[in-house]
Amino acid sequence: MKRFLLLIPLIFLVGCASIFGRESPTPEIESSEIQETEKDNTNAELEYQVWDLTESLASLQSDYDELEAASASSESSAGSHICDVDFGSMKYQNTSSAVAILEGWFALQENVEEMQGTYSVEFWPGVESLTHTIRYIHADTGASTTTSFLLYFQEADWSDGLLWVTEQCWLDAPHR
Repeated sequence: MKRFLLLIPLIFLVGCASIFGRESPTPEIESSEIQETEKDNTNAELEYQVWDLTESLASLQSDYDELEAASASSESSAGSHICDVDFGSMKYQNTSSAVAILEGWFALQENVEEMQGTYSVEFWPGVESLTHTIRYIHADTGASTTTSFLLYFQEADWSDGLLWVTEQCWLDAPHR
């Protein structure tokens, strides 16, 4: 029985020794595990940010390509702002001679049956550019109607020009 009683504390000590004999993590090991976890989290966050920025770049590139294509088609259609009628050449010696040339050209257009009157309005004093409106009878409909032009005389360092306001096109486009 003595042996049995000695055996119980021995078993207890052996069992307790195995529990106490386990190595507990040292502060250096715990610190490196924490750093490793933080590094993994930081890497995951950076990978997500790279993915998000790549997606944003792709979206912006797509938008840029669309705008560039729209701009190219707009530039290629710039010639469509020139009127499809043959105006000839305009002499911009002064406003009265330019108005006379414009009225003579317009009177010869096939849709003009008869010219009824004209009037001009300056933009502001001291500027030669003006709007010129012509009232006429339309040859097809017989209705009295008007059309307007902008005579542009060397404003803002641009050359002279003639804009047919009603048709929204240049009969003689200005240039620098």
